[in-house]
Amino acid sequence: MKNISVFLRQALLGTVLCICPLFSALSGSGSGRITMSITIRDDTCTIESGASTTLDFGKVDMTGFRTEGGEYKRATIKLTCPDTTTRVTATLTGTPDANTRLFKNAGTATVSARAYKAGTVTQLSNGTSWGLNVLNKAVTFEVDVQLLPSKESAQMQAGSIQIPLSITFSYS
Repeated sequence: MKNISVFLRQALLGTVLCICPLFSALSGSGSGRITMSITIRDDTCTIESGASTTLDFGKVDMTGFRTEGGEYKRATIKLTCPDTTTRVTATLTGTPDANTRLFKNAGTATVSARAYKAGTVTQLSNGTSWGLNVLNKAVTFEVDVQLLPSKESAQMQAGSIQIPLSITFSYS
Protein backbone atom coordinates (compact mmCIF):
# COMPACT_ATOMS: atom_id res chain seq x y z
CA MET A 1 0.00 0.00 0.00
CA LYS A 2 1.32 3.43 -0.87
CA ASN A 3 1.74 6.01 1.87
CA ILE A 4 0.20 9.43 1.46
CA SER A 5 2.34 12.12 3.04
CA VAL A 6 0.97 14.08 6.01
CA PHE A 7 1.13 17.24 3.89
CA LEU A 8 -1.03 15.64 1.22
CA ARG A 9 -3.55 14.41 3.78
CA GLN A 10 -3.72 17.85 5.39
CA ALA A 11 -4.03 19.56 2.02
CA LEU A 12 -6.74 17.14 0.91
CA LEU A 13 -8.62 17.48 4.22
CA GLY A 14 -8.38 21.27 4.01
CA THR A 15 -9.78 21.20 0.48
CA VAL A 16 -12.70 19.00 1.48
CA LEU A 17 -13.50 21.13 4.53
CA CYS A 18 -13.45 24.32 2.46
CA ILE A 19 -15.61 22.89 -0.32
CA CYS A 20 -18.35 21.26 1.81
CA PRO A 21 -19.83 24.53 3.18
CA LEU A 22 -19.81 25.92 -0.35
CA PHE A 23 -21.94 23.04 -1.64
CA SER A 24 -24.41 23.27 1.25
CA ALA A 25 -24.86 26.98 0.63
CA LEU A 26 -25.42 26.38 -3.08
CA SER A 27 -27.66 23.32 -2.78
CA GLY A 28 -30.53 23.46 -5.22
CA SER A 29 -28.98 26.32 -7.18
CA GLY A 30 -26.84 24.43 -9.69
CA SER A 31 -24.09 21.90 -10.03
CA GLY A 32 -20.35 22.04 -9.77
CA ARG A 33 -17.38 19.96 -10.75
CA ILE A 34 -14.07 19.58 -9.00
CA THR A 35 -11.09 18.10 -10.78
CA MET A 36 -8.05 17.19 -8.72
CA SER A 37 -4.74 15.81 -9.84
CA ILE A 38 -2.80 14.02 -7.09
CA THR A 39 0.45 12.12 -7.30
CA ILE A 40 1.11 9.59 -4.56
CA ARG A 41 4.80 8.76 -4.20
CA ASP A 42 6.16 5.84 -2.29
CA ASP A 43 9.76 6.22 -3.41
CA THR A 44 12.25 7.58 -0.92
CA CYS A 45 15.97 8.02 -0.67
CA THR A 46 18.19 5.36 0.86
CA ILE A 47 20.91 6.18 3.38
CA GLU A 48 24.13 4.81 1.90
CA SER A 49 26.45 5.75 4.77
CA GLY A 50 26.40 7.66 8.03
CA ALA A 51 23.00 6.43 9.27
CA SER A 52 24.45 5.88 12.73
CA THR A 53 27.50 8.05 13.30
CA THR A 54 29.52 8.36 16.49
CA LEU A 55 31.90 11.31 16.65
CA ASP A 56 34.89 10.44 18.81
CA PHE A 57 36.36 13.56 20.42
CA GLY A 58 38.83 11.51 22.44
CA LYS A 59 39.99 12.94 25.75
CA VAL A 60 39.30 16.65 26.07
CA ASP A 61 41.67 18.88 28.07
CA MET A 62 39.48 21.13 30.23
CA THR A 63 42.07 23.93 30.55
CA GLY A 64 41.98 25.06 26.90
CA PHE A 65 38.36 24.04 26.57
CA ARG A 66 36.91 26.46 29.14
CA THR A 67 36.53 29.47 26.87
CA GLU A 68 37.20 28.45 23.26
CA GLY A 69 35.52 25.09 23.05
CA GLY A 70 37.01 22.05 21.43
CA GLU A 71 37.84 21.03 17.90
CA TYR A 72 35.19 20.37 15.26
CA LYS A 73 34.21 16.87 14.13
CA ARG A 74 32.22 16.23 10.96
CA ALA A 75 29.30 13.85 10.52
CA THR A 76 28.57 12.88 6.90
CA ILE A 77 25.36 11.24 5.72
CA LYS A 78 25.13 10.14 2.08
CA LEU A 79 21.79 9.36 0.43
CA THR A 80 20.92 7.76 -2.90
CA CYS A 81 17.60 8.90 -4.35
CA PRO A 82 15.26 7.82 -7.16
CA ASP A 83 15.02 9.84 -10.38
CA THR A 84 11.80 11.48 -9.20
CA THR A 85 13.40 13.08 -6.13
CA THR A 86 14.94 16.48 -6.83
CA ARG A 87 15.44 17.91 -3.32
CA VAL A 88 15.97 16.53 0.18
CA THR A 89 15.35 18.53 3.34
CA ALA A 90 17.05 17.62 6.62
CA THR A 91 15.77 18.62 10.08
CA LEU A 92 18.16 18.44 13.04
CA THR A 93 16.75 17.75 16.50
CA GLY A 94 18.23 17.26 19.94
CA THR A 95 17.72 18.46 23.50
CA PRO A 96 18.47 22.19 23.74
CA ASP A 97 20.86 23.44 26.42
CA ALA A 98 19.98 26.58 28.43
CA ASN A 99 21.20 28.45 25.36
CA THR A 100 18.69 27.07 22.84
CA ARG A 101 21.23 27.20 20.00
CA LEU A 102 23.34 24.55 21.75
CA PHE A 103 22.54 20.89 22.45
CA LYS A 104 22.53 19.46 25.97
CA ASN A 105 24.83 16.69 27.18
CA ALA A 106 23.02 13.67 28.65
CA GLY A 107 26.30 12.52 30.24
CA THR A 108 27.99 13.77 33.42
CA ALA A 109 30.42 16.36 31.97
CA THR A 110 29.20 19.97 31.93
CA VAL A 111 29.52 20.47 28.17
CA SER A 112 27.17 21.26 25.29
CA ALA A 113 27.46 20.81 21.54
CA ARG A 114 27.17 23.37 18.78
CA ALA A 115 26.26 22.20 15.26
CA TYR A 116 26.90 23.93 11.91
CA LYS A 117 26.15 23.19 8.30
CA ALA A 118 29.60 21.85 7.37
CA GLY A 119 32.08 24.42 6.11
CA THR A 120 29.81 27.38 6.93
CA VAL A 121 29.04 29.70 9.83
CA THR A 122 25.34 28.71 9.69
CA GLN A 123 24.58 27.37 13.15
CA LEU A 124 21.95 24.64 13.43
CA SER A 125 19.72 24.68 16.49
CA ASN A 126 16.96 22.31 17.57
CA GLY A 127 14.39 22.00 14.77
CA THR A 128 16.50 23.72 12.11
CA SER A 129 15.82 22.53 8.55
CA TRP A 130 17.93 22.94 5.42
CA GLY A 131 17.59 21.53 1.95
CA LEU A 132 19.93 20.31 -0.76
CA ASN A 133 19.29 19.49 -4.40
CA VAL A 134 19.76 15.92 -5.56
CA LEU A 135 22.48 15.61 -8.22
CA ASN A 136 23.03 12.36 -10.14
CA LYS A 137 20.65 10.54 -7.78
CA ALA A 138 22.77 11.45 -4.73
CA VAL A 139 22.91 14.02 -1.96
CA THR A 140 25.31 14.40 0.98
CA PHE A 141 24.53 16.18 4.24
CA GLU A 142 27.45 17.19 6.44
CA VAL A 143 27.25 18.62 9.95
CA ASP A 144 30.19 20.00 11.94
CA VAL A 145 29.90 19.54 15.71
CA GLN A 146 31.93 21.32 18.39
CA LEU A 147 31.94 20.78 22.16
CA LEU A 148 31.63 23.85 24.39
CA PRO A 149 31.28 24.55 28.12
CA SER A 150 27.63 24.24 29.10
CA LYS A 151 25.67 27.44 29.71
CA GLU A 152 23.66 25.57 32.37
CA SER A 153 26.58 25.26 34.78
CA ALA A 154 28.87 27.95 36.14
CA GLN A 155 31.63 25.43 36.83
CA MET A 156 33.26 22.94 34.44
CA GLN A 157 33.00 19.32 35.48
CA ALA A 158 34.76 16.37 33.87
CA GLY A 159 32.78 13.27 32.97
CA SER A 160 31.09 11.43 30.15
CA ILE A 161 29.69 13.07 27.01
CA GLN A 162 26.56 11.76 25.29
CA ILE A 163 24.78 14.27 23.08
CA PRO A 164 22.20 12.50 20.91
CA LEU A 165 21.28 14.37 17.72
CA SER A 166 18.83 13.16 15.08
CA ILE A 167 18.34 14.16 11.47
CA THR A 168 14.99 13.53 9.76
CA PHE A 169 14.77 13.67 5.97
CA SER A 170 11.87 14.68 3.75
CA TYR A 171 11.79 14.51 -0.04
CA SER A 172 10.40 16.45 -2.97
